[in-house]
Amino acid sequence: MSDLLELSGRLGSMTNLVHGFIYFAPEASEEFDALGLPSDHHYFASRGAALGPVSAEVIVATFYNFNPALVAAVIPAAW
Repeated sequence: MSDLLELSGRLGSMTNLVHGFIYFAPEASEEFDALGLPSDHHYFASRGAALGPVSAEVIVATFYNFNPALVAAVIPAAW
């Protein structure tokens, strides 16, 4: 079990390098702005992008910690 925990920790560190920039890099925000996406939509668009143009309900179910009303208000504009 400890091998799996170590492996999952290493994998988490590696994937953070790949996806973590999207939340903080000014270039990412500039690209979202260029697409006409309001800044409060950036997070949901980047977080749900791997799922494709799915409904707000799918994003809420997948990332269960989001306020469903907030996601429903912003995600349609992301696609």
